[in-house]
Amino acid sequence: MNKYIKKYSILLIVLIAFQSLLQMLVLSQLQIILLDMGVEFEKLSSITNTILSAIPFLINIVLALVILKDLTINKIKGIPIVLLTVISHLAGVLFFLFIIHSQINSNDK
Repeated sequence: MNKYIKKYSILLIVLIAFQSLLQMLVLSQLQIILLDMGVEFEKLSSITNTILSAIPFLINIVLALVILKDLTINKIKGIPIVLLTVISHLAGVLFFLFIIHSQINSNDK
């Protein structure tokens, strides 16, 4: 259980930092690049907003795939947990840890 807590706490910290870095990069550099290319301000704003809203979703998908891999290794069918992770990374990881904890406790008995 401790290895999963360590693994997912490190993974969450890395992914949240990576998400913040990507968002800062998009806000600072992408706007400059698009303005140099001659993109209108309205289109620039919509492109930036679309990318900024897609970054957390993509990060959640990566985390959901890692959780799905660990679920299949432990022979747990947890499609709702994977779907929850796509929506919210924190909730998905918490429910994953609850499921793993109950699986380890049931195997010990």
